[in-house]
Amino acid sequence: MFCSIIPDDMLERIGDERSLEASREIRKARKEGIQIPAPKEGQEVRVLYDAKGSYVTGDIIAMDVQTGSTAPSQYPELQFFNLIYDFFYSALNRESYDNKNAAMRIFKNVGDGYNNAFWDGAQFKFGNGDQEAFRTFWIQSVCTHEAMHAVTEWVSGLKYVGESGALNESISDVFAVAVDQLLANQTPNEANWLIGENIFMGNINGKALRTFKDELAYNDEWIGRDPQAKHMRDYYYGDLDNGGVHLNSGIPNHAFYQFCMLTQQNSWQMPLNVWWNALLISRPDTNFKQFADHTMKSCLPQYQDALLEAWARVGITPDATVIRENPIISFIKFLISLIISIFKR
Repeated sequence: MFCSIIPDDMLERIGDERSLEASREIRKARKEGIQIPAPKEGQEVRVLYDAKGSYVTGDIIAMDVQTGSTAPSQYPELQFFNLIYDFFYSALNRESYDNKNAAMRIFKNVGDGYNNAFWDGAQFKFGNGDQEAFRTFWIQSVCTHEAMHAVTEWVSGLKYVGESGALNESISDVFAVAVDQLLANQTPNEANWLIGENIFMGNINGKALRTFKDELAYNDEWIGRDPQAKHMRDYYYGDLDNGGVHLNSGIPNHAFYQFCMLTQQNSWQMPLNVWWNALLISRPDTNFKQFADHTMKSCLPQYQDALLEAWARVGITPDATVIRENPIISFIKFLISLIISIFKR
């Protein structure tokens, strides 16, 4: 699966045919990881490659092999993934993206002025940007976004097209902002809720690639106006961007933002736990409405009204019958059924 941070339509707007053609060729290429020794039990392996302008191959230039990834890496590119690995383990009780301790393969210097970063089904690859529109892709939120694509592929396999594809993109954005806010220890009110902050060059009128708030991430004469939808009334139904995977992901993104704001809970704690458990029961073709239902099943009773309101604010109404029952009520029902069964004997 080829999941990139920059949609093709943005590359078209800035006239970057080179990056567009590269993305097309990468999608056609066979995705295989360069063989390295399998990690031993308890080991965590992150490998840095220099692609030297290639989109497919690269030379190993560094490798971190750790038991417990709290030790910082001396390589900045690996440190981004060091923090991600820690988060997967501590917050999700997960060993790497596949939960089987797979080595993380990270490629730098991909392409020549390549304007993108992506997960190709085996490896994480980062262009350097053209230094005209894009400054860098080595940003924590971008790295976390791509790493979460790998997790989603293993957990639910959300198809990267249409509504399930937009949900796939949104899951990566949700985890990216949560990691950023955890590292900065920010409350919902303190956070800026941006993906790819400072990704653009200084001449671009934009603060980030995407925003969870009901605002524009960018509005520039060259790269255009942020087209992300934040409500179902603005849903994009066309064929561009794999059926709007980057355009429509703003809808569930905004629902997550609203949920955090309504509950005033730190994004990386209860709200993210709700989204994670919903992802665990999602299938490849899960759509927005079904995912909203899953979040209701995963939500503690005291937060369910806020969750219903959060989804309502983006035009989605979860099925109220899927709301998880109060544990006390469930226990009383169990006792009643037990008493009835005893008297029937």
